Formats: sequence, structure tokens, C-alpha cells
Amino acid sequence: MSCPRKHFVAVALWLAASVGFAYDITTDTLWSGDHRVTESVVIQYGATLRIDAGTTVQLPADAYIHITRTSMAKGRILAEGTSARPIIFTRTGHKSGSGYWGKVSLVESARENRFTYCQFWYGNGNATVPDCSGKGVITSNASRFLAQDCGFYWHLGDSAYIENGSTATLRRCYFHAWNSGPPWEFGTCSEEGVTGCYSHVEEDSCIFAYREGRYDASDIEGTGFHVWVHDSIFLGSNLDDGCDFDNSDGMVERCVFYNYNGSVPGWATRCGGVTMNDAGTRIVRNNIFISCRQGIISKGDTYPNITNCTFFNCFNDIAAYEYGEPSPKQVGHPTVRNCLMWATTSQTLVLGNDSGTGEPCSVDIDYCLVDSTPTLHRSDPRVKCGSHIFKADPLFANPATTMTANPDFHLRSKAGRWDPKANGGAGAWVVDAVHSPAIDAGDPASSYSLEPSPNGNRVNLGAYGNTAQASKSIPLYSLQIRVTPTTAGTVTKTPARTTYFYRETVGLRAVPAPDYRFVRWEGSVTGTKDTLSVVMDANKSVTAVFAYSRTAVSRWAKY
Repeated sequence: MSCPRKHFVAVALWLAASVGFAYDITTDTLWSGDHRVTESVVIQYGATLRIDAGTTVQLPADAYIHITRTSMAKGRILAEGTSARPIIFTRTGHKSGSGYWGKVSLVESARENRFTYCQFWYGNGNATVPDCSGKGVITSNASRFLAQDCGFYWHLGDSAYIENGSTATLRRCYFHAWNSGPPWEFGTCSEEGVTGCYSHVEEDSCIFAYREGRYDASDIEGTGFHVWVHDSIFLGSNLDDGCDFDNSDGMVERCVFYNYNGSVPGWATRCGGVTMNDAGTRIVRNNIFISCRQGIISKGDTYPNITNCTFFNCFNDIAAYEYGEPSPKQVGHPTVRNCLMWATTSQTLVLGNDSGTGEPCSVDIDYCLVDSTPTLHRSDPRVKCGSHIFKADPLFANPATTMTANPDFHLRSKAGRWDPKANGGAGAWVVDAVHSPAIDAGDPASSYSLEPSPNGNRVNLGAYGNTAQASKSIPLYSLQIRVTPTTAGTVTKTPARTTYFYRETVGLRAVPAPDYRFVRWEGSVTGTKDTLSVVMDANKSVTAVFAYSRTAVSRWAKY
């Protein structure tokens, strides 16, 4: 007969393992294994919740994990998984369950909270949490957090909502599979991927995957705060904007924006890869825009600097127009340099209709290659159109309009082009039979210091200009010819120039003077035939050596 006490203890242990935690955390706590939370968890003053790699945290509908304001900035969460053992936050029953759990809420948590290799499934960023108005599956209010190698799947509300002076870094995160429903109806689908309100935000090497809606992949606002979005991929599908900056300082660089076209009735003309509104310092450089309704939109009294961007198959490349209800209305004033705008289906520049109640929109553009120069509005007084804008095939490596076709917008070069698919996907330099006119065509005042040698001492146009992957220039090399003895003959060159392009072949022919014969070539290239081919891959010097002929010596011997 079994002991009733032992049986009771066994049942209690089983319940603890299967039901999990449902209480305030007041001391440092470790979760591991499978934790099924029965109600919301609040992390109190000084406590740290550590979640072990490989842990699955299952929460009931609208339940949350919350660092409360009363913790006086001392509580924090450390959820550090690995690629092999990720941490999963999900609803009860995970994929076989129903409904949505709530969110992870950080309020006034000054110590850094860390989420690495975490997966967030079926969250509800709109769930109600005390002292927290944000609507993200991770909501940060005046807190610090790092989300690295994390994924966000099938949720309501924003993936990350960062507000009130927070500092957040999202690195190598994946935002995908927003909830279904009519995309223009609030409450039936997800909203932003990342929302930043009066906070410092860095989005590093993230992927914002296909979705629909009247929202943006990344929406940042707030005077005096900075956002840095770099090396990320934005895959729009009937979406509003990729990055939307309102009244904030920001930099967007080395990103790809694809298919931001918008399906919401009445909103299509407002959609763009990058949209900027209201005051703030904005730098947009070294980005690629593919098949977007507008690549970049500048409105609301913005003065963005747009440099070294590539636009391909966009309906409009850059739009500048008025925005806002106040009178006078505010307008955009972009400055554009060193850009490539090719296969444009409508207009390179779009200038919105000015209401006449305020300053008109304006564009300053120069040193760009464009597909259709008439659409630059050269006669429009609102456009300052420089004299270094031209139309020519930029000779992209693989100018595809879909991501599945592996588009490659590196410039073809006879001197060297970086091919990311070469060498088994590791990348390598390759040489092309043609040479892009966009190489060395940028503004002479722009920096080219990051471009590999030979770089022509001038920046390339497009997204890879002034980067380590800039296509190489065809340099000019000198070929110095000497003759010894100096009066013993001459050398002809074909072609007969003083400088030559990289890997250009120069033909030399030694012509002896009377009573002399050719002996050999010395210097950078050697040989004994009177003709010689020199491949110009550096500055070179070649000497033709002559000597008296034997017949001349014999003739003089008779005397």
C-alpha cells in the first residue's frame, strides 16, 4: 500500500511542473524546461528572471510578463537561448492552442534586458498591462533592452513597441507572419513591426517579411531621439511604408526595400520604401529600392540627404510633396546625389501639388544616372537640376524585379566586380566584358575612401558607391619606352598613347636604325622577338636593346 503523503507530494510536484508559475517574482528566479504560466507574472524590485536556453514559456490568453514601475528600475529579464536551443514564448498549447497571450512589458528597467535566440508566437501587443500603454509583444517604457537573433510570428499589435526614452537594439531579428484579416481594418490585423516613440532605436541586419496592412514595418517618431536602421531587408506586400520617420533624427543605410505598393483603398499613393515627415536630420544612403510605389517620400518640412541609392522598377523613384492639416502646409526638400534610377515605370521625381499657402516643395538633384530625363522637370522652378545627370544603361549584374530571381545591382566592370554568389556563395571578385558608365561618375566632392583600389579617385553611383563592394575602376597606367643605345632605333606603340586602361594590351615593335639590329627587350616585360605584347595592369617600363649589325662591322673593316 502506497503512502498517502508520498502520493500527495508526487501530485504536487507534477502540478508544479505542468502548470508552472503564477505569482510575483521577488527574488532572482530561473525558468527552464516547459513552463505553463497560469496567469500574469510581475517582476518586483531587484529581481532578475533568467530563462534558460531551450525553455518553452506557455501563457494563457492576454497574460503578460511585466517589470513593474514599482521595482524602481531594478527588475530585469535575461532570456538567453542559443541557435540549437531557442527560448519560445507562446500561448498555451502553442500551435495546437487558440487565442493569444499578452506581452513582455518592461517599465523603467534601467538595467539591460536581453533576449537572444527567442521566438515570440501568438502574442497580443494590445493586451492591457498596468503602467504600460504600449502595444508591442515586447513593450519597452523608459527601459533598455537587446533583442538579438529573435523571431516574431503570428501576433496582434506591434512586434516591438519602444517608448518614453527607451534605448533598444534589435539585431538579426525576423518579423514575419502577421495575423490575417482585411488589412485596412484596425484590430483585425497586426500593426507596425517596430514602433519607436521618443526613444533611441537601432535596427541591425533585421528582416521584415511579407505582410499586408495600413501600417509600417518600422515607424519611428519623437524629437531629440535617433534611429539607425542598417543592413536590413524590408519585404513589403501591399504594405504602407518600410521605414517611416516622423519628427525624429534618423539614418537608413545599406538596406533593401522591395515591393512597397499598398493595397489599402486610397492609400496606394502614400506608400514608399522610406517615408519622412516633419523636422529632423535624415540621411538615406547606400540603399536599394525595388518595385516600390515610391522609393522615397519626403514631406512635412523635411530636408533629407539622399546619396548613393539604387532605384529599380519603381513606379516613382522620389516623391516630394506637401503634408499635414495646418496652414501653411509643410513640404519636402530632398537633396539627391550619386543615385541610380533605372527601369522607372512612371516618374523619376514626383512633385506634389502645392496649395499655395506655404513654401513650395523643392528638389536639388545632380550627379545621377536616370532612366527618363524628361521626368526630372528641368523646366520646373522647384527643381534644381544639375548638369551632371545623364541617361545610360547602368549595366547591373542581374537587374531582376523579384527577390526570388536573386537581383544583383553591383555594376559590371572590366577591372573587377564583387559577385556575392561566386566561390560557393562566399563571394569573389570577377571581371566582366563590359564596363558600367556609373563607375567613377559621382560627385567629385563625395568621399570614395571605402572603395577598393583601383577606384579612379572618384565615387561610383548607386548603392555600392563608397563601400568595400564598389566595382573597380579602369585605371590609367603609363608605359615608358627606352632605347639603348639611344640612336640605335625606335619603338612603335599600338595604340599610340601615353596612358592605357587596366588590362589593355599594347603592341610594341622595335625598328632598328641603319647598321643596327634588335637584340632583346628588358624591363617590365622581356623577350627576343622584335614584336612584344604588354598587358597594362601597372605602370611599366620597357627598354629596347640594339647592337651594331655584323654586316655594318664588316663594311667598316674594309677601310
